[in-house]
Amino acid sequence: MKWEPIDISATANVPDEDTLTTQASAIKTKTQSFSNHFTDLHTTWNGLSGIYHAPAQQQVLTAMNTPKTAAEDLVDSATSIKNALDDFATAVGDIQTKHTALVGDIDDAKARFKDIYDAQVAQLIRAPLIRRASALATDYTTARKTCVTALQKVKRVTTDVTSHYAAGVLDLVSNDAERLQKAASRQDSTPAQVRAYYAYLAKMSPEEIATFAQEYPEAMVYGPRTSMPAREQVDFWKGLTGAQQTAIIASLPIIAGNTEGVSYTQRAKSNKKVLRMMLGGKFPVTKAQEKAYKSILESLKAPTTHDQKRHLISFDPSTDKPLAAVAIGNIDDASSVTFNASGITSKTQGMTGEVDNAQALWDQQGMYADGRQVVVAWIGYDSPGGFPASTEVNYTDKARVGGHELATQLDGLHLTLAQDGGTVPRINVGAHSYGTTMAAYALTQTEFKVDSVYFYGSAGLDPNVADSADDLHVKDAPNGRPAVYATQAKGDLVAPGGILSSAFGDVARISPTDDAFGAQVLYSESSVDGSGNPLKATTGHSGHGTYDGSHLSTPHNQVEAVKFLFDYAKGEAIGAYDTETGHGYLDANTTSLYNFAAVTTDQAQILDIHDQAISDTYIERAKNVYMAPTVAVDASQLVVNTTVDSHQSVFDRLQDSAVGAVNSGIDKGQSLVDAAGDTGKSLASGAADGARKAIPFGWGDSDVVKSLQDGSGKVLGGAYDLTHDAFNASVDDAQDRGRLLSDAAKWTRNTTIDGFQLVGNGSVDSAQRGVGVAVDSALAPEEVALRHWSDTHRDEPTR
Repeated sequence: MKWEPIDISATANVPDEDTLTTQASAIKTKTQSFSNHFTDLHTTWNGLSGIYHAPAQQQVLTAMNTPKTAAEDLVDSATSIKNALDDFATAVGDIQTKHTALVGDIDDAKARFKDIYDAQVAQLIRAPLIRRASALATDYTTARKTCVTALQKVKRVTTDVTSHYAAGVLDLVSNDAERLQKAASRQDSTPAQVRAYYAYLAKMSPEEIATFAQEYPEAMVYGPRTSMPAREQVDFWKGLTGAQQTAIIASLPIIAGNTEGVSYTQRAKSNKKVLRMMLGGKFPVTKAQEKAYKSILESLKAPTTHDQKRHLISFDPSTDKPLAAVAIGNIDDASSVTFNASGITSKTQGMTGEVDNAQALWDQQGMYADGRQVVVAWIGYDSPGGFPASTEVNYTDKARVGGHELATQLDGLHLTLAQDGGTVPRINVGAHSYGTTMAAYALTQTEFKVDSVYFYGSAGLDPNVADSADDLHVKDAPNGRPAVYATQAKGDLVAPGGILSSAFGDVARISPTDDAFGAQVLYSESSVDGSGNPLKATTGHSGHGTYDGSHLSTPHNQVEAVKFLFDYAKGEAIGAYDTETGHGYLDANTTSLYNFAAVTTDQAQILDIHDQAISDTYIERAKNVYMAPTVAVDASQLVVNTTVDSHQSVFDRLQDSAVGAVNSGIDKGQSLVDAAGDTGKSLASGAADGARKAIPFGWGDSDVVKSLQDGSGKVLGGAYDLTHDAFNASVDDAQDRGRLLSDAAKWTRNTTIDGFQLVGNGSVDSAQRGVGVAVDSALAPEEVALRHWSDTHRDEPTR
């Protein structure tokens, strides 16, 4: 039978008895000390009666009576608190002891359970354990309630000072919730801490949730800093009662605004409430944060009353760089949703620009969509800064953190809209610059596949995570290939520079537009749309350009292109950001925007698919320049090794041939000697036998004659054996000499080859050292600069 777990979680984490007792005593001791000070002060004050004389003398001398009395009353209150906590400590100590014993008994029962096949017997074993667990839970609830009731009876002893507690009472429930909230909202919080906070909220009554928010207002605006898996979040929200959900929406808007499973309409309302609270002056805000909050608020305003409304579907105000996601259109009623992930240097201080980019895509999608499409401007991760101030773009740590959050929100979108038989819309991902690096991590972690991906101006993907379009969780397009599309404008030199400079970071990244990756590549150069109308080329790296092409830094040839990429990798590219002039990837009437809209509305079949981007040749040429010294050294080493191997093979063949000839001659000579010996022995024996038989009168058969014959045979055999042994000794001696000569030849051969190899290797090593010195000399400034920037300009990644 299968063992069904027994729930003992209610008493698994009760407060520590010793800690409660110690703190209770501390409260009493410190309160008594406080009262003693007032008693001493009262005594000293009354001692003034002998030296102080005035009309109001009595009023002055009795002024300390009230504080003294209040302090004494405070001691009484502290005593009541201590007694309540001591009783609670005793109760939880007993509960802890019983809980430990119960755990042991459950383990024993579980061990014996595997041999039980009768359901009634199994129930008899489990029933008392379940009753004990239930009784312990009841005991703890009763002890807790008794303690809280006793503490609530402790009232303020005076109204002359302001109480720290808004409700006028001490509340263990709020204190526990506050502790868990602080742990979950720290920068280094773990999913386990977030789970603990959510689990505790699920156990709180609506009244307790309201009291918690009233006594600890920070919980209203500061939420978890990392995310549980989307499915766990949805299960948490669905598991709450309607009254609990209402209480969280009213009292903890940061939770309602950022929990998967909550409707997006409600999330937007809750997050906007938090945003206004952060701008309301109640919470400490830096100038950078205030600028971000104002930009987010401004981005929520639609250009005209006819435009789609905008919704703040996620918001994290707690970081130095606040994070947010703004949706154009209503996700709860969407036919398609496109998350457009921002790239290098993006931050919510410029949220209006990111939402403008999303609006441009939304407008272009209108060529094919039904008006219910949604585009989300997603700045849900701490994107890296740009050269020369930062080298964060060379590293993947921020992409990894952001990828986890994007994956959670993509799965959350699917699960939230699929609740109660709902319809899941088409889900697309667009990603720009370093956002492509981040999105690749996300799309290898999602539970559900998205419908399409569009990478533009990519800073490169981590090949350890996805070295092929097949590695991403993306559905197939109608042509049978993964619906992974990528584009890189010829005039965008910032993106290829980012790919090349990643060699100086933690992972040398690959371009998604390279043929080896297998994405469906789209050009971003001048073209025409389906109706023959002209479309403009993208001439820079950003989403929007300045529409002034007079200062484009596009190189005129491959040499200039390689030089630009190396300069960019060193952070010294003069006019690197001049590439922003002209047209960006999401400017109106550009090929790239036209392609983006077609891909995300399932119209990719109208587009021209290519093998790879034109700019990939820049990257390959730059890599070839960088790798040329190493390639040359490897080639030299290969020539030396091949020559040595060839000479060694010739020597081995000659030696084997000589040794084979010597051994063959010796074997033939030895065979002839053996044959001659055998023949001689046979003839001698025959002759002796014939002579014996020729003796008359039968004397030849006499024992004397036979003995003579045997004796002569042994003498002849011995003579032959001596001759054979002498020959073999000569052969062995000759063979030994042959081996010595062979070994000497081999040693000579090996010494010659080793000398040749040593000289060759010395030449190669010398060449390699020379190349290395030259390369190090050439790359030293960039290496030093990159490492220095890495040490001084890299922040810890945040959500």
